[in-house]
Amino acid sequence: MSYLLKVREKADLKQAEAARQMGVSRQFLARLEQGQSLPSADQAGILRGFYGVPVLESAHLLDQYERRRDAALCPYAVDFVDPTPWKTTHEDYGYTLEALGLDPALWQWMSSFLPADAPRECFALGQVAALGARPMLGNPNRWDFVEHVVVDHLGRLPGCRVFPGLIYESGDTDLWLWPQMRLRIDARYWFRLDGLVGYRKASRRFWLALEWDGAGRDLRRDAFRSERLGMLEVRITNQEIKEVRTTALLFERIEAAISAHLANPGLLKTTPPRLMRVNGEW
Repeated sequence: MSYLLKVREKADLKQAEAARQMGVSRQFLARLEQGQSLPSADQAGILRGFYGVPVLESAHLLDQYERRRDAALCPYAVDFVDPTPWKTTHEDYGYTLEALGLDPALWQWMSSFLPADAPRECFALGQVAALGARPMLGNPNRWDFVEHVVVDHLGRLPGCRVFPGLIYESGDTDLWLWPQMRLRIDARYWFRLDGLVGYRKASRRFWLALEWDGAGRDLRRDAFRSERLGMLEVRITNQEIKEVRTTALLFERIEAAISAHLANPGLLKTTPPRLMRVNGEW
């Protein structure tokens, strides 16, 4: 169910009444609730003011052409995430993130749409956002990520669906970060990453698996997943996140992983398959 539909029903409003009070057409509100369309910045401001919640908007799209091409396929039917770890993070590290310069409106957006299991993940993402990242909506498989198929939380193909994330741009360097992405490698296995990172340096683009390493890490499971995925990896520990070193180490270790790979491409033990047919579909 769309987050906008949920928040309207929670307010006990009929669709026509909500549209009338906001000064928009019922048909327009219906398209938003069905995930067929995204509001402009001005329209998103009206929705935020009326409902009092963060709103996904067209400016967040990585590819503006997606809005016209896929409107009939409901690619924007995104729901709210569990806010519990975000609330805990705000209680424990809110002052630290404020001191880093994190925009409260961006934090509210992240805590509404970016999935996270633990406060350490939220704190790490908050540090990336404080560096100057902004919201984005996109699907990695449409941005040259062809090593594996992105799937939803049930392991199903998402079609044209877009996923919320963060994008950071500085000079000739771009970084895209999608939290908790799930990748299907064959008809049997799919794995969840703490984050999927796209990294562009000048004209070259690389894709890396990102893991926030905390207590209770299963080394055997990690080794199995790494071997099956066959991707470059970046790991940041819970202690490093607490020390507010996330962003510096993220870029440092991305560059180190890429340099090691370019010096010896054979370091990756497996060559992952390209986009594959799964259960009769692509």
